[in-house]
Amino acid sequence: MARAQVSQTRTADFSPITRRASLIRLAILFFLMLVYPLLAMLWYHRYPLFSVEVGILLAAAIAVALVLSRLLQHTRPLVSNLVIVGGLTVVSLVQFNLYFPGMMVVFIVGIILAFVFGKKFQILVPTVLAVMVLGAWLDHFFNPSTRLHELAPAKVAADNGPVIHLLMDGFIGPDGLPDEPESQALRAQIVSFFTDYDFHLYTRAYSHYVTTADSMTRLLNFRNDDENIYQRAAILREPVSFRENAWFTALDQSGYPLVVYQTESMDFCNVPLARKIKCNVFPMPDLRTLHQDLKNPLIRSTVLLRTMASQSMIISKTLKEARIMDLGTWGVSVYDQRMMARLSQDVVLQPGNAYFAHVLLPHAPAVFREDCSIDYDSEPWTRWPHSGGAVSNSKESRATRYTKILPQIRCALKILGELFDDLKAHGLFAGASIIVHGDHGTSAFQVKPSAYTMDKLNYRDLREAYSTLFAVKLPGGAFRIDEEINSLNVLMARTAGEITNMSPGELGAGVTSEEEPFVYFFDVFPLRRAFVNIFGSPAEKDGE
Repeated sequence: MARAQVSQTRTADFSPITRRASLIRLAILFFLMLVYPLLAMLWYHRYPLFSVEVGILLAAAIAVALVLSRLLQHTRPLVSNLVIVGGLTVVSLVQFNLYFPGMMVVFIVGIILAFVFGKKFQILVPTVLAVMVLGAWLDHFFNPSTRLHELAPAKVAADNGPVIHLLMDGFIGPDGLPDEPESQALRAQIVSFFTDYDFHLYTRAYSHYVTTADSMTRLLNFRNDDENIYQRAAILREPVSFRENAWFTALDQSGYPLVVYQTESMDFCNVPLARKIKCNVFPMPDLRTLHQDLKNPLIRSTVLLRTMASQSMIISKTLKEARIMDLGTWGVSVYDQRMMARLSQDVVLQPGNAYFAHVLLPHAPAVFREDCSIDYDSEPWTRWPHSGGAVSNSKESRATRYTKILPQIRCALKILGELFDDLKAHGLFAGASIIVHGDHGTSAFQVKPSAYTMDKLNYRDLREAYSTLFAVKLPGGAFRIDEEINSLNVLMARTAGEITNMSPGELGAGVTSEEEPFVYFFDVFPLRRAFVNIFGSPAEKDGE
């Protein structure tokens, strides 16, 4: 009698209806597993779902889900459950960018649940995934990628003109540009541009640091040391977060409400001030630009897939070290073109504020033409200033990359001109205090500036790494060119004192002058300092 019951149970388990139900259940499970991180990313970036490339990816997800469900349909529940747990672990890596310990926790908990629930595990998982997909859809309404503060028109006239501080990431200084004719033509254009707008232009400004995090944390605190004064969240995808900002504090104490425009790469808004910072956050990369210039939907779908996978540091690092694929090398724009338009609008509405913007332009990838239209027709490797490693460029590869860098710098000048013209049209430019600067050079060096490559470096490499823009316009000021060699840190401390009428002591400035130029090499901590004039003597400059 017992054998007959077992036989009937097995027959029921493998009846056509049961097999079909099992197949459908597994197919739904794997489909939800595959599309959850994709849909979450697309919703977050406001990417059009009803597009050919998204249709291609969804069709691929259906095909993969059907194949996996067919393969696992007749396996034991334990085997299929282990495959499901593995898939959930990968999804967790992509969506939540877990470290190895977090990944192991997900995997172990998944295995425990698979043993506890047995066959019911395959019913539980798609239910949970469906809830997570719904949550991602709702999340993009309440936590959008672009988080903006709506400013109301000022009710009373401001006592002072606006303070506008623009960090143009990766903007090389005029005297850091190479001697080739096209680069020198750009140098003349930069000088002419700032002449027209009455800026004090420092052609030989330089950064002590080769990375944005190091440069900006010292610059905004008027320091030039090698102490680690920023904090990075435990999850690498979280932005560098400032816990000190002497410049913001000085503006706050001087009566300026602060409005910040930033991306998700660096967080300038968590500084404790008497007045709460109005923080505007723009997403990166700007996936919507794929529709502006990239016509092939297959390539668009591939880029979306690579971008999704690159959300996981573990997956990105594993694929790169195995020399399978470098997920970050395709090069989607990281500059959101709405940022400067938004800043211009806000300055007109409330001209008595201080405005700070971290503009990822001309920062790589170099995908903008001179008119700021998107150019995705180039080879992806040419969009990046170097290829990584100790030797990062040949002379030929650097020359090719410069054909993309120069138009992107001209695009940066274009958006600055549009902002300044808009301020002029509203009668705000003359009374505004405006600071425009970079944080380091183009990074198009042949040899990476490092403590391990000091004997291989030349002056061209140093200028590509450290030369940077610094220009300032104060009310009533006139155009002036200054060829004095000065670090960003000294120039920023000096400018901050002029704008706020505060002494170096009141600013908390740790640096007001420097006896001789120096830079820090990275790859070691503490950073190694080298006393060197990156512009060199004329003979040294010519001897690249």
